[in-house]
Parts: sequence; C-alpha cells; structure tokens
Amino acid sequence: MISGNEHLSNERIATVVKNYLERRIFGILPQQHALFLLSGPLKNELDSQFYLKQIDVKKTLPHRIEITIEERLPGLMFRHAAGEWILDDEGVVLGTKDQLPPGVYPPVEYEQTPAELEVTNRHVVLRPELATFILDLFEELPDQLPLHPQKALILPTECVPDVDLPNNTNRSRGEAASTNATNTSSSTNSTITGNENSNVNRPPIEPEFTLEDLKAETSRKELEQCQEVQLAQDVRIQLQEGYDVLFTIQEPLASQFDYLRSFLDSDIVKGKSVSVIDLRFGNKIFYQ
Repeated sequence: MISGNEHLSNERIATVVKNYLERRIFGILPQQHALFLLSGPLKNELDSQFYLKQIDVKKTLPHRIEITIEERLPGLMFRHAAGEWILDDEGVVLGTKDQLPPGVYPPVEYEQTPAELEVTNRHVVLRPELATFILDLFEELPDQLPLHPQKALILPTECVPDVDLPNNTNRSRGEAASTNATNTSSSTNSTITGNENSNVNRPPIEPEFTLEDLKAETSRKELEQCQEVQLAQDVRIQLQEGYDVLFTIQEPLASQFDYLRSFLDSDIVKGKSVSVIDLRFGNKIFYQ
C-alpha cells in the first residue's frame, strides 16, 4: 500500500520497490523476511530515486508493506547565473526549470550572490524560513492589501554592530531611504519617516532617526571588528504597482501588512510617487 503521493504514481514507486527487492533478495531468504530486514535500505533507495521529504516503510502482513511518503513539491523559481532552478518550500533545489513539470512559480534571486553558493540538485540555496516567507508573501499580498508581487530579491547579509537604536530597534539594515521628516500614524502608532514634511496633525514623537545616524555613531573600527554571524533575513519584493517593499523575517508578516496598509492609507503619500517602502524597522517605516 502506498499513500501520501501527489505527483508520483503508485506504479513508479512500486516498480522501484520491486526492482530493489529483486536485486537484494538472496536465494534462500524468503521475500517477506527481506521486506522486514531491508526496510531501512529500501527507504534510502526510494529517497535516491525520488528525493522525498519524508518516507515511512512498515511491514504490515507477511507479504505486504505499507509505504507513506511526503513529496518535495515545486514552490519557487530560483534565478542564478547558471540558469533557472526550481526549489521546494525548504529552499532545496529540485532540478532545473526544464527538468520539472511546467508551472508558475514565484521568481527569487539574490541581490548579491554568496560566493560559496553551490546550485545543484538537492542542495539548499535558500534558508527554509526565507523560502516559506516568500511563498507566504506571494500568496497573501494580493488578498491582504491588495498588491501584486513580481519578484523577490534576497538582500545581502550584514555585519550588525551592537548599537542601541531608538524605539528598541536593535538591528541595522543596508538600505533605508534618506529622511528629512518624521510622522506618527494614528492607526498603527508607527513612526513613518520619509523625504517630505507632512502637515497632518500628529502627537509628539521621538527625534528623527535615520540609518545615517547609526553609521555616524558607529566608528569604522567597530564595523571592521564586527563579526558577520547572521544569515540573510530581508527580502525586497518588486511589485507590479511600480515600487518595491522591503520585508524582514524577524517581524510577523501580519504586523508588516498592517504597517504597510496604514502607510498606504495615510495622507503622507497621497498624490506622491513612492519608489521604496521599508518595513524592516518594526514600527518605523522608511520610504523614498
């Protein structure tokens, strides 16, 4: 009995099992005993043929086994100098675009490709958390706002110095918009920092803070000594609407959607052209 398969047919799996057992059964060893003794190697054989996420092999009757599998399903199209590759929801390479069934998969690529990245079948080229995060973004953005993502770019990893930021923000990012004014959104109580002043009546706020302030407070020596230990965790989403939105996996996606919705509904950007909205600083929103 075979269960759990969505794309692989029972016939393909059964053929692999039959051929494997015929190769491994010795002349005096009954097949039912071979099924019991070889369940571990049989799992390895199935994985080598189909690269499954999970396999369970049980002997249920003297002449019967039960195989339960979980397939690795195509999720993302990873663009790389070597070509276009299909990834599953854990960032694992399943094969080239031509090797898998045709489909529409969200495109993703690195803004700066890591030097050590190896793109071959069965290699992890994207953190599982990032792969799932991007899939959720492409699925939920059209329903939640609605906005229509075209492509995801993984932003470079950074060396993050231990410097206190206002509003308990404790991480730096490499791409915040230049800023001249700060306003507080009444619906989310978030700080919106942009490149123009607003006449909207707002409650008192903390002094303006920009990424340039952080760089000024952090000496070059501190930056040189800082150890780069964090993995890529920020994503730039290019939208059909003509601008980009920067997200981070460090904040709940629902919260970032709320901040973005409030920002787009505010008077700050009405009638203005926006090219980038940065949601990676918690309740501080940068834009340009």
